[in-house]
Amino acid sequence: MAGVYKLGGLFAVGFLLVVVFWAPTGFRKPMVFWTATETTKGEITELKRVLLGKGSYLQIFYYTYTVEGESFEGRYKAGAGWSRALEGDALRIKDSIRNPEKSKPIALIHRRK
Repeated sequence: MAGVYKLGGLFAVGFLLVVVFWAPTGFRKPMVFWTATETTKGEITELKRVLLGKGSYLQIFYYTYTVEGESFEGRYKAGAGWSRALEGDALRIKDSIRNPEKSKPIALIHRRK
């Protein structure tokens, strides 16, 4: 009977680890960066800021980018490590060569005045 409790405990710990590491992505399938990727430029089209406290905020931005003439859209939660973005700012984006819909902004590269 003790083996059943150990197995249940291991399952619970495993489940919690999966939730903790997967929840920040909004439970979306994560981009696998060991597949072939490329970088491209994109633009922030919409921006929302959520105040977390004492000058700390979370930026949620929606962006568009083009790969081989086809336009794609994405959404990203940028934490404190990102500088304050504005709508219309350009981004450097890493996307999958096999599936360009999978993307991740890696840098804010231009700021409009």
